[in-house]
Amino acid sequence: MVSSSTGRALPSLTSLRIIAASLVFFGHGAVLQIFADPDVNQSLFHLARNASPLGLSYFFVLSGFVLLWSHRPEDTAGRFWRRRLVRIFPNHVLVYAAMLIMIVVAGGQLATTDALASLFLVQSWWPHPTLWLNAVNIPTWSLSVELLLYLAFPLTLALVNRIPRRHLWAATALIAGGAIAMPLIVNEYWSYDAQAVTTEPAIQQWLLYASPVARLFEFLVGMLMARILIAGQWPRIRPILALTIIIVMYVVTLDIELMGGYQALFLIPLALLVTGCAAADLAGRTRLLNRPWLVWTGELTYGFYLVHFTVLVGVHAAYSGQSWVGYLYDARQFTIAGGILFLVGTFLLSLFIAGVLYTFVEHPLMRRWARPNRDRTPTEPPVVERAG
Repeated sequence: MVSSSTGRALPSLTSLRIIAASLVFFGHGAVLQIFADPDVNQSLFHLARNASPLGLSYFFVLSGFVLLWSHRPEDTAGRFWRRRLVRIFPNHVLVYAAMLIMIVVAGGQLATTDALASLFLVQSWWPHPTLWLNAVNIPTWSLSVELLLYLAFPLTLALVNRIPRRHLWAATALIAGGAIAMPLIVNEYWSYDAQAVTTEPAIQQWLLYASPVARLFEFLVGMLMARILIAGQWPRIRPILALTIIIVMYVVTLDIELMGGYQALFLIPLALLVTGCAAADLAGRTRLLNRPWLVWTGELTYGFYLVHFTVLVGVHAAYSGQSWVGYLYDARQFTIAGGILFLVGTFLLSLFIAGVLYTFVEHPLMRRWARPNRDRTPTEPPVVERAG
C-alpha cells in the first residue's frame, strides 16, 4: 500500500492499480481476435484497443507521484535504487527464466541480443525498430522505461524540487503541453502507421509511445502533482469528476490510435484522478476504494502485468493445439460465450499466478533486501511540512 513520508496510507491509489491493469489485460485480449464472428472481433477491438495505452499511462503518472510522495529527505540515491531493483528484478528474472526454458524446449529461436536486452530491461533505451517488441516477455518494454526513469529519479527529483511553489501548476501545464505537442510535431513530418510495428517505421512508434522520452512527460507530471498536494495547492477536485472526464474522452477518442503518441491526451485527467484520490484518502473519503480485497489485488498488479500476456497467448495456443513460442500460432476461435469465458478464465489465472509471485517472491524479498540491515529497525517517520 502506498504511504507518504508522514506515514499516511493512500490505499485508493493501490486499488486503482488493478483497474488499470485490467484495462491493459483486456486491451491485449482484444488484439488476439478470439471470436469466430468477425463483427464481434472488430467491435471489441474498436472498443478496447486504446484500453492498454490508457492503463499504462496511469502507471507512469502513478510512479512519478508515488516516488516523490514517499521520498524521505534522508534517503540516498543508493538506497532508493536498491529498493527499486529489489522490487523489479526478482519477479522479472523468475518469469523470464521460466519463459526462456519453454522457448528452448519448444525449439524456438531467439537472438542473443534480444535475450540479453530483455533480461537486463534495456530494450526500450534506444531507437531500434524491433528490439523493444522482441523481448522474451513483450510487455516488459514498459519496465525497461520505468527502470531508466528510476535511475534518473535523483536528478528529476532535484529539478522538480527546485520549482517554486507558485509555479507548480504552470510547470505541470507546460510539461503536459509538451506531451501533447510531441505527437503532433512528429506525425506532421512522419506519418504514423499502426501496421508497421515490426518494420523500420516502428522507430516512430518507439519514439512516441515506448521510449523513455515519451513517458518522461507522464512521470514528471506525476511528480509535480505530488508536490502540488504536499504544498497545499490542490483545489479539491473530486475523483469522480476526473473519472468522468476520462470516460467521456475515451469514448470520444475511440477512432484515434493512442499508440501513435496520443496517450498524452489523457495525461492531465489521469493526473487529476491520481491526485484527487490521494487527497480523498487523506481526508478519509474513499470508502469504495478502501476495500481490503481491492487493495490486495492492487498489490498483485506487478506480477499480474508480468504474466498476463503469456497466459493469454499460452492458453489460447494450447486450446488451438499449438505452441505459443514467438507468440505466433494458428488460432482457433470461440463462440461469444466461449470467448468471454476464455477472457475471464485467463484473467483469474493471471491473478492467481501473480498472487503466488507476490506471496512467495516479491513481498518476502522486499522485506528482506529492500533496505540495508541497519535501516530495518522501526523509526518514527519524519513529518513533511505542508503549506496551508
